[in-house]
Amino acid sequence: MESAVTKSHDLAHIPLGAIVTGNNPRQFFCPTAMEELIASVRQKGVIQPICLNVLEGGKYQIIAGERRYRAALEVYGAEGTIPAIVTSVDSSEADSMALIENAIRENMSPTEEAVAAGKMLAKNNNNRDETAAELGWHVSKLNRRLALLNLVAEAMTALNERRIMLGHAELLAAVPQDKQTKALETITAMKMPVQQVKELLAKASTAFESAIFDTARCASCQYNSEQQSALFTEAIESGRCTNQSCYDTKTRVRIEEIRDEVSQEVQTVKVIEIGDTSTTVCLTKDGGLGVGAEQFDACLACSKFGATVSAIPGEEGKIERSVCFDSDCHRKMVAERVKSEKANQSSSKENEGQTTPVTETETAPASATSKAKGTGTQKKASDLSERVKEYRRKQVWEPAVKRELVSQQDKARAFVLDLLLSGDAGKPDHMILVKLFGKITGGDYPVSAKEEGYPEKPYGLDSDQQSKLFAAAGVSAVGAIAEKRLKKLLGFLETDLGKYWKINQDFLSLLTKSEIESVCKNVGIDAVIKDFAKVIGGKKEEAIKTILNAEFDFEGAVPSMLKY
Repeated sequence: MESAVTKSHDLAHIPLGAIVTGNNPRQFFCPTAMEELIASVRQKGVIQPICLNVLEGGKYQIIAGERRYRAALEVYGAEGTIPAIVTSVDSSEADSMALIENAIRENMSPTEEAVAAGKMLAKNNNNRDETAAELGWHVSKLNRRLALLNLVAEAMTALNERRIMLGHAELLAAVPQDKQTKALETITAMKMPVQQVKELLAKASTAFESAIFDTARCASCQYNSEQQSALFTEAIESGRCTNQSCYDTKTRVRIEEIRDEVSQEVQTVKVIEIGDTSTTVCLTKDGGLGVGAEQFDACLACSKFGATVSAIPGEEGKIERSVCFDSDCHRKMVAERVKSEKANQSSSKENEGQTTPVTETETAPASATSKAKGTGTQKKASDLSERVKEYRRKQVWEPAVKRELVSQQDKARAFVLDLLLSGDAGKPDHMILVKLFGKITGGDYPVSAKEEGYPEKPYGLDSDQQSKLFAAAGVSAVGAIAEKRLKKLLGFLETDLGKYWKINQDFLSLLTKSEIESVCKNVGIDAVIKDFAKVIGGKKEEAIKTILNAEFDFEGAVPSMLKY
């Protein structure tokens, strides 16, 4: 059937069968109100025309008046007609007209207004002032309605169908969508009043004043009760977060940040969770569980020395420092301290009444220099971090032992023979020896030597040349031998590490601040730095700079952690 009306804004009677519904923002039609409207149409007909848009194929789409259309269809059937003002606009303009027409009518639910406002805002490129003006609202009302778009579909339907009140909806909109459905079920099933829902939401929220993370970005968040108070009539007290999941995530991120920060200071940092059963001990110098001052300083370099960061609710981010993570070792150190103190007390009693004069040397405290050179017995950490062990081997032990092997060729020969006798003949790098052989003799070692052997070649070398090859063989094997063997080799060669290494920037930068503190106290640097505690408590880079610029004789000052 062709359209009988084509002129814009014509008034006509249109067959109900030629009309289709449009994008009506009103989703809920009250059954009681519809029954009343049907009765009115049956008695008096449709008094106010509906608004239609012309479509192709003789069809019309409703812009405004769907309730009247439904009532007329119920009364007259598809063959009946209805008075209508007919216009011809594009679909976008038709949707806009429908939004405005329905938005200004009474009895449209807040969520229906919210959806309509959201579409209008999108049409106006998110310009809220323009959208509010078109809808005939204040911007504050527009903002309140847009906030309701955070509701899940079930909550919107519940408000449309008047199963919950606007206060319920506003409170639900203040929590994440994944929590709304279950809350809605509880509210409707128990018929909870708005005040009770508000009280429960307040209990489930968290105060921002308890946050350990930066809350600056939370100020404009929709889950900040401060924002909710500005938008809604019903909201909990200000200064609270209603998105516990987001709050917990930010808290966890901050805890990990704290852990990383503390990891710059100590070797081991553990985050303590609910139900954590690990055993830790507070490391102290004095008291019944103290390990003694010297051992305490040595423990600062231990891999098991560190701190804990709490992730337990109510104590999030709390740091416990000076923690020992090896309770067995701690008990041993305490026992040794007690044993030493008892031995000293017994010695003191035995010496009571003796008149033997004490020399100045015996009474003078150890100087910073003697401590730096490593004279006397020094306490050591029970274990070192892997990075310190790696540095000790590659940067201190191996370079020193290689130089000693070159200078002590008789002991280098003995070392190589020991490798042969113990079945480690494959440790030396034969290519290094082949190159040295060529350098010494001016000729190449035969490629087929592995199959045939040429003992006459090395036999033809003089003793000095053979000694150089033995030394080279030993040097090439150093990097491949076990650490236990390397330590024994250092002792066999009577290696003085202080001849080849001294405290430097790279070494200190590798360490945590507690390890740096241990090194300084171990060799005596702390004694020559004013306000050492303040220096080591500041930034690591500044502390290192102060240490390296100290008036201290670094020659030969090798800390215990690097000794063999």
